[in-house]
Amino acid sequence: MEKHVNVVIPPLKQAFTYSVSEKQSSEIKVGDRVEVPFGRRRASGFVISQSLVSNSDSAKTSYEIKQLDAESNAHSCFRPSDLHFYNWIADYYGASLADVIDVAVPHSVPKKTLKFVHVIKKSADFNPRSKLQKNIFEFISNSESNVDYRRILGQFPGASSALKKLKQEGLIDILEEEQSLEVNLTGTIPDWTKKTISLNEDQTAATKRIDESVLSSKSDIFLYTA
Repeated sequence: MEKHVNVVIPPLKQAFTYSVSEKQSSEIKVGDRVEVPFGRRRASGFVISQSLVSNSDSAKTSYEIKQLDAESNAHSCFRPSDLHFYNWIADYYGASLADVIDVAVPHSVPKKTLKFVHVIKKSADFNPRSKLQKNIFEFISNSESNVDYRRILGQFPGASSALKKLKQEGLIDILEEEQSLEVNLTGTIPDWTKKTISLNEDQTAATKRIDESVLSSKSDIFLYTA
């Protein structure tokens, strides 16, 4: 059996089918953002369904089914249960499912690189060429842990060239650490979201009507404005 997934790629309306390697089979699921081969380029899309297909049926298709990139890192962006709501919105506004998901899901945040400086060796033979180099080296040496690169630049004007020289001398090293912000659907729920809200009779009736309308995929009007 071979696992296939249907992926929507905004702003295109139709979904595209891709096969999933055995290694990725347990990792890829509905709601994931994935990178897929698309023509001569790679594109970002969302998995909206998945299925198991026999190898014989897969071979009978009249078109080539490409495989997800082996290096594609899937990120969970929405729950499978959210798809019903997204389809309802797409139907109500006459939009494509791909566009609805693209608007509903926060776009991926570019990776942020942080720099840290630490002392490699405290050389007694070090003869700084400037007072700035001496002050920076002493500041880093007296720190118990790695020092934020931005902190040094803020505290010592013109520190960039001095740090470069200290690194060339083999006295310090500048480390880079990548940080990224991802949508977390499984993390701890903040306490402020657990507050109990009491609704009156009219509010309870209104929310019930809205829930029924969403689940039935019917259009209804709940608010009139002059």
